[in-house]
Amino acid sequence: MLPSIARSPSHFSEVRRSLSLSLYDGFFASVYAVLTGGFFLTGFALSLGATEWEIGLLAALPFVANWFQFVGSYLVQRMGRRAPVCVWTATTARLLWLLVALLPFSRRSHEDWIIWGLMVLVATSYFLGAISAVAWLSWIADVVPENLRGRFFGRRNMFNGIATVGTSLIGGWFLDAWGKTLSDFQWLFLVAVMAGLMSIGFLKRIPEPPLTSSPQKQAYFRALLRPLIDANFRRLLLFTMVWSFGVNLASP
Repeated sequence: MLPSIARSPSHFSEVRRSLSLSLYDGFFASVYAVLTGGFFLTGFALSLGATEWEIGLLAALPFVANWFQFVGSYLVQRMGRRAPVCVWTATTARLLWLLVALLPFSRRSHEDWIIWGLMVLVATSYFLGAISAVAWLSWIADVVPENLRGRFFGRRNMFNGIATVGTSLIGGWFLDAWGKTLSDFQWLFLVAVMAGLMSIGFLKRIPEPPLTSSPQKQAYFRALLRPLIDANFRRLLLFTMVWSFGVNLASP
């Protein structure tokens, strides 16, 4: 059962406990994210025989998955809860990497479709992760007191950065030391799943404050378009679009 509280946490010890749990969640989630993306995923796909076009398609999947954030916000609106949406979609997304790790065992008998099997599993994991991210952001924004948000997220990002750099270095060393075989990638994916589930274990212990407004009070699509009324939000949206276009055009 996921914990729930009747009102926003006000007692200092409860707030401190929730923030500590979120720090641990972020640390292990970063380990999971590093080992299931970037050069680890690219190296695994190349070892399976992926072409350059298929590698490019894999690299595009996280950006396509962002469209599923609309599904996440819709589910939160319909259910009136963030924690169940976040926990169950994130758990499913991370467990799918067990199937990814098993793909090499079917390489000889199903070599013609194994890359597309990888695409489907990775895409599904990313789509579920995008849904989870929306629910998580809304949930944690209500957990962290407004006067502590800057300090807390700065500290959380610092720990996430340590986990990211450390995992990249250790994972890269492991592949270099053992020859970059398919079994090496399989072991890394298993470690990623364990780290991801540890992250969920900390996350689900964070109490969930109730939503500030009832999902029945406003139509979903009307609420979705409401931020566009704000001129500053439109400027931020335009800047983000132009920035992302430039970065992703140059990065390949």
